[in-house]
Amino acid sequence: MEKEFVPYEQALALKELGFDDKTLKTYDTSVVLVNGKYLLDNWYDVSTVDEVKAPLYQQAFRWFRDKYDLNYVIVKAESWFYTINGCNTQEGFNTYEEAELECLKKLIEIRQSQKTSDESPHTRTFRTPSSDYNSRGQYRK
Repeated sequence: MEKEFVPYEQALALKELGFDDKTLKTYDTSVVLVNGKYLLDNWYDVSTVDEVKAPLYQQAFRWFRDKYDLNYVIVKAESWFYTINGCNTQEGFNTYEEAELECLKKLIEIRQSQKTSDESPHTRTFRTPSSDYNSRGQYRK
């Protein structure tokens, strides 16, 4: 059943992007990293303030589709590949699950880059020479 849930790293990224849907499980925030893998000792059924929600893959994909109009399809040709809003990947994957995880990572990456560009300032700063001001900082007409 654990394979139905988004891995911890992606769940954390989803949280940072604003994912706050109700989930069946949450990750214990006291995870331990050993040999590059997270060891999760506890799953919680009850929501807490410091939780990292553990969405099902289908919940995460639905969230991207409903909130950001990012749609995906996973298809098998010679190998598995995914498309996001009609754009094919160049990589082939050995299993559906590999393609699914990489597709989710790409959706997160797309949204993170969109969020960064949404937050960048779009204002211009114009400087006036200091000689235009008097000693009290008032603009000279």
